[in-house]
Amino acid sequence: MRPHVLLAVKALFLCLIFKGYATKFTDVFVPVWPVLDLLPVGLLRPLLIAIFWGAGTTLLLNRAVRSCCIALGIVYLLAMSASIPAYRNAQVFCGLFFLMVGLTERDGDPWLLRWQVIVLYFGCGVNKFCEPDWRSGQYMEYWLREIVGAAPYGFVADLLPAMLLSWLLCWMTIIIELVVLPAGFAIRRFNRTAIWIAVFFHGASLALTHNDFGIFFSAILLSLFSFIRWPRSITLLYDASDPVSLRRSRYVEMLRHSHLMAQVGVAPAVAPTERRFSVTVDGQDVGGFAAVQAVVGLSALTWLIMCIMVTEVPVILKYLPFDLNPQYPALAFGVVFFSPVTARLVDSRLRRRENSPLTSA
Repeated sequence: MRPHVLLAVKALFLCLIFKGYATKFTDVFVPVWPVLDLLPVGLLRPLLIAIFWGAGTTLLLNRAVRSCCIALGIVYLLAMSASIPAYRNAQVFCGLFFLMVGLTERDGDPWLLRWQVIVLYFGCGVNKFCEPDWRSGQYMEYWLREIVGAAPYGFVADLLPAMLLSWLLCWMTIIIELVVLPAGFAIRRFNRTAIWIAVFFHGASLALTHNDFGIFFSAILLSLFSFIRWPRSITLLYDASDPVSLRRSRYVEMLRHSHLMAQVGVAPAVAPTERRFSVTVDGQDVGGFAAVQAVVGLSALTWLIMCIMVTEVPVILKYLPFDLNPQYPALAFGVVFFSPVTARLVDSRLRRRENSPLTSA
């Protein structure tokens, strides 16, 4: 299994635990299909919980990962099919997420998951387009004013003609879900742009509504990993004559041996380099802040911290000295830190600093 896809399914499993979904399987047995009446009612919930923990733990240990993903997918699809009152689209998507990854070839591209994401966005767009309240803007007006009570929306909407802002938001959502994202993800050359559009789209939804829709926010962002061009090899180059560079290489080597940065190798540079931080990604030399982005992005510790923050782990939140939703700084960090614009700005700032008269003196 490709490393980034394996990282995504492991992160999704941890997000389900952090959000409390590990024990949320309902006792209410009202199956979608009559054939499910043959299942043992009293044993179904304990069985699903046992398979969830068993398959998930085995997945984290990198044992039979495809079989574990299939088992986790069946668990959630079966749980949603066995209880109509407990049916949630977000959990069905999680089940399909695991199942599509499990059915992918060992070293093949995750095409099944990619098309699942494309179909998801296209289906949402079609559903909204067919609703008169979405086309008129009435849905967004009622939802943001009466249900969510979004003060920023009310302030801006009152400055504009009636229903104009809600109409714009509705049609922007329809166009993004029906056309922009499906086309962007279906055409390989536009995948990177589509990923950033999806991140900003869901981030804006989170900021405006203060609602992550259960596990959906985490699951949909993790599904975007399937469209990332993940490097097959990356090596940190260090200058043995530079104490700072040597110390940095030792830190990375320590993380690599602890399996928190297993994909990153360490090697001495053939010749001393002027760059403070340099790596080779699939044989190509990458320096500056882009090299830092590559190394940090390949660290499992980075995504573990992101999962903890995005899923708002209650055990950790109660010890924070301030009342702040950690999803916002987590999303802001991911957008700002991994943005190519940030790499250009940081490198430009460092070049100006190195070329300044005071630094040269």
